[in-house]
Amino acid sequence: LRKIKPSLAQFFLSVAGLVVFNLSYAQCSTSADPASITGSNCPNVVINTNKSELIVQQGGYVGTTAWLPNPALEIQNSTLGTLNNYGVIQGQTQNTAGILLSGNAAITNLNNASQINGAQYAIQLTGSSSIGTITNAGTIINNGNNAYAQSIFLSTANGSTSINLIQNSGAINGSNGAIYLDTASGSNKASINTINNTGTING
Repeated sequence: LRKIKPSLAQFFLSVAGLVVFNLSYAQCSTSADPASITGSNCPNVVINTNKSELIVQQGGYVGTTAWLPNPALEIQNSTLGTLNNYGVIQGQTQNTAGILLSGNAAITNLNNASQINGAQYAIQLTGSSSIGTITNAGTIINNGNNAYAQSIFLSTANGSTSINLIQNSGAINGSNGAIYLDTASGSNKASINTINNTGTING
């Protein structure tokens, strides 16, 4: 049998590694619109341009990098029409959020059929961010790694935050509060217009 030269073997290994890297990147990429995440290990996903839809598919996993305080999924100064989650969005390291809206970010419709959780917050609104409707048929939870944490947290530190409607038929649970509206800071306020609950809300 002919022996493969070491340089040739290294070439094939490099090509194989590049294919795996490109496939993993494609499975976690949000460059398309609508965007679809199918990867089972997608850390620190950021949306910073307007998009009509983001889908985290069944089996998809959006998480955080160990020891870093980055959220699993951040919507940053942009508008996302619809977020459909059929996978797992998890801020698993200390002081992290599953989903963070920052700056002037907005989500029109957030539909969760699976799991959103965070060591500090499952869903955190900061700046002047907002969510139109949260429809939850799965679980939105603080996973218990931080005793000073809530499942859904609306901050007033740098602006007013709001959620128009929460439709819950699943579970919204927090170790230190399921839903927390920060106290007013100057003219900044946190508000939720309506909560319709046929599931469980515990905190």
